Amino acid sequence: MLKINDIYQGWKVLDIKILSDYKSTGIWLRHISSNMEIFHLLNDEEENLFSFGFKTLPKDSTGIPHIIEHSVLAGSKHYPLKDPFIQLCNQSVKTFLNAMTYPDKTVYPASSISEADYFNLMAVYGDAVFFPLLTKNTFEQEGYHVEIDDKNKLSIQGVVYNEMKGAFSEFNSVVFSEVNKTLWPNTVYAVESGGDPANIPQLTYDDFKTFHKKYYSPSNCRLFLYGNISTEKQIDFINQKFLNEFLTNNVNLDDVDNLKETTRNEVSYNLKPIKQTVYSTVKGPSGENDKGACVVISWHLGDTSDTVNVMQSTFLAELLMGNDSSPLAKALIDSKLGDDIFPWRSCDLDEKWICMGVGLRGVKIENTKKIEKIVFETLSKLVTDGIPEEFIDSTIMAVDFEHREVTRSYGPYALQLMDKVYRGWMNGVDPFSSLFTREAFEQIKQNLKKDSKYIQNLIKKMLIENKHRACITVIPDKSYTDEMNAKEQKNIDSLISNMSEVDKTTYFEKVRKNQKKLKDAQLKEESEENRLLIPHLYPSQLKSTVDTITTTQTKIGDVPLIVHNQATNGIVYVTVAVPVDVLEVKDYPYLPLYSFLLTNTGCNGKTWAETEASSARVLGGLSAKPFVASIAPTPNAIELSHGKNKDIMGRHWIFVNLKMLEEKSEDALQVLFDFLDTADFTDITRLKDILLKLRNSLDNSVVPAGHQFVLSRTGCTSSRTKAVDEIWNGLSQLLFLHTLADSDLREVAVRLQSIQKKLQNSGMLLNITADDSGLTTVQPFLEHFLKGRKAPILAKKHSDQDFYALTFIKGITQESTGSFSSVSYTPRYIVPSQVGFAASCLPASAYNTKESIGENLLAHWLSNTVLYEKIRTVGGAYGAGAGADSFNQIFTFYTYRDPDPDKSINVFLKSLDEAIQAKLDKTEMERIITGCYSKLVQPRSPSANGFTGFIRLLYGISDEDRQQNLKTILSATADDLHLAAQRIKLKSNAVQSAIISGKNLSYTGNNIILPV
Repeated sequence: MLKINDIYQGWKVLDIKILSDYKSTGIWLRHISSNMEIFHLLNDEEENLFSFGFKTLPKDSTGIPHIIEHSVLAGSKHYPLKDPFIQLCNQSVKTFLNAMTYPDKTVYPASSISEADYFNLMAVYGDAVFFPLLTKNTFEQEGYHVEIDDKNKLSIQGVVYNEMKGAFSEFNSVVFSEVNKTLWPNTVYAVESGGDPANIPQLTYDDFKTFHKKYYSPSNCRLFLYGNISTEKQIDFINQKFLNEFLTNNVNLDDVDNLKETTRNEVSYNLKPIKQTVYSTVKGPSGENDKGACVVISWHLGDTSDTVNVMQSTFLAELLMGNDSSPLAKALIDSKLGDDIFPWRSCDLDEKWICMGVGLRGVKIENTKKIEKIVFETLSKLVTDGIPEEFIDSTIMAVDFEHREVTRSYGPYALQLMDKVYRGWMNGVDPFSSLFTREAFEQIKQNLKKDSKYIQNLIKKMLIENKHRACITVIPDKSYTDEMNAKEQKNIDSLISNMSEVDKTTYFEKVRKNQKKLKDAQLKEESEENRLLIPHLYPSQLKSTVDTITTTQTKIGDVPLIVHNQATNGIVYVTVAVPVDVLEVKDYPYLPLYSFLLTNTGCNGKTWAETEASSARVLGGLSAKPFVASIAPTPNAIELSHGKNKDIMGRHWIFVNLKMLEEKSEDALQVLFDFLDTADFTDITRLKDILLKLRNSLDNSVVPAGHQFVLSRTGCTSSRTKAVDEIWNGLSQLLFLHTLADSDLREVAVRLQSIQKKLQNSGMLLNITADDSGLTTVQPFLEHFLKGRKAPILAKKHSDQDFYALTFIKGITQESTGSFSSVSYTPRYIVPSQVGFAASCLPASAYNTKESIGENLLAHWLSNTVLYEKIRTVGGAYGAGAGADSFNQIFTFYTYRDPDPDKSINVFLKSLDEAIQAKLDKTEMERIITGCYSKLVQPRSPSANGFTGFIRLLYGISDEDRQQNLKTILSATADDLHLAAQRIKLKSNAVQSAIISGKNLSYTGNNIILPV
């Protein structure tokens, strides 16, 4: 057992602390020779995570840290493959595998539940960051290069280049970028670490290599570890695989330490205080509709390494903007100067300094200056009049709840702790300090008790008197995308602007040769010798039994109750499922609006603001959303659907999801059932606010997630389930919300009230997830609130065609209106973007059949080989993949931030030919099976376990079927994959495709311009 000041294999133990909040022991070490540091949160978790972290400080917007992040994973000294990263994706049982570029750091995290696999991942990642090949081909592929077509038309391509064209097409990204530039000028945050497409072509290969040499040294590495593998075992591995490489090659580690103290505090962090508000007005991307500007006021609030300051800032943000009834949020909403609150309600803690912002979107140009006035008048009034106790209580409740809840939002819980630790550790503070957030918040609560003016003084000091602030106005402008395209064309034209015709001819030939050289390298088949360098687990080493979730079915009165006993740390999770398939089909498009308004309006005779303010004191969270389930196509599921679960399987619902502290459960349940019984759908003003919020949120999600929308369009007539999903979440819903926003809202309110009346008589089903104590506590309260309520009533009978009709979009005259009926062209939806998204969908096999397993393996193999190579590596798209949805019996393809979506659609079907002809030996099939297996063993939080068990019940997915599914995967052969490709290919005449892109990528007249 390590102790403070121990020296183990050249590493000195700097500190050890018991971190009871995280059920871990924190161990901080420094390598004596290299100054590399490790921080290990050692605990009993079988899911181990590592993250190589480096401070990376760009001086311009050429995107150098971002391009390095991509490039180090494209071949290294001991793993000289074209793309070791995608090889790991294909064959690892990883639970997380990625790399992220922040404005001032770059991190490389990965995790696995298998120790052997974990060390495989660490070996490849460590070699990648310390000993990458960084070839010229990699630089051009991941960064940028010039291409030429058969008409001598030049273009700039590259994965990062196209990724950032997509990022600069997102309105919210433009807002956040401008906030950083204005609030922290002349620092690292005033440039684009990801890269500005206008500047990326200025980066040279020499600068690229120099940047890596400067920042990717052991002395600049902060290695974060989490899990149950011993610190000593990991140190032995790190020494053997990485640090000994420097020593055995007689590398002077002082020479490798390129970040002396003067360099660490270079101009990148030389922030000069701003003494008066800085104003900035810029253009942002816009569609055909004029939506008004976005106005954001932001403050610099000091260092993120100061944990008390972090918690004070977090507390203030939650108090002022945590929900719509919070004082500052409500003042902005009540002003009627804009459509809705800009979706930034917390502090940004990812950088060296804290940034807090508030804003309104949909503001008319003449009203932009009024926003700042309202913000400071509201803050001054709070200082003068004080803050109502209910807001303080609800804020304390929200922060305390966050500390108690364990979640997996975008990956393992350890990633959240990694972000916390790097906050201070990357900036010269010990790695422990940033973890003591609960202690810091307890200090704030004590200050609240001791000083009645504590909050007012915080508001005065941190916001009103703090002159280091900025007021940003971003105006949607239809010329924005045109100007971006013009900048790109100017960069291209500059390549040959001063050339004679002879010189141009010579240059074109040079580009062609380089283009061929790059493409040849990209398409060169990887040798088996190289591929064997990356070890993989064998199917025989994988656990051959599925995880099980104990689900108990019971009743309270007539209401079915589903119970999941999980270690939820004193939190109780309740889902009330209300069946909506009792409605007419014409009501379905209203249900997303109805659901959102249901828990965000007034109830029990109170206004929405009064209701929200009082309920926030007892709730950990309350929301509602429609959910569609189908019956799994297995004999077991079909038997259940005709037996004891016939009234709940394969139905359409609204899920009302509540989470609460056990001690608050009675009051929280009262709030939940008050909304269900008395929600006010007559408040036209609130209806308008919510409708605009929903519309704007959906509009702003199209460019960042265009692949999801085109996938939904291609599959929406393949089954009733996919049609309903499109009606609720796809472009059909987006266009419906725009229609509603321009309609008579009094009529909308009447329709919502009619839906409410029907659903209040449709019965309900409950799912509860809690620990022993929580289940015991909540039982009598549930008995009280469920008294006199009934089970779900029977669904109305409707045809699939009734739902398909609601997915029809006017203007796409030849779009399919039936299950996989043929169309003669690909519908295209135009948005303000420089890149596009493509998707195709074909019929496939049913769940838990040998055929569906083959299709899953096919999708996995295509995603990590042919599609990755042809569309990402060669084509320059940021992402591409395939998927097999055996519940809806469809096989899908998609691309993401794609410079040529039309070309990608052609690649989709051709990739099936390559799969049919692929020579897949036993070793390759072992890799594919292992990679597919990883998707089946992803760990879940306790609350997610309860919800997953509930969903399995609604679908009729039995453990017996899942076990058979796993058995079939582990015993699959190359023939299964080949036959899958042949089956899908035979159905290619039924393919459905769709594209979302900017108008610059449109080659047909069959376009629908989306109002986003």
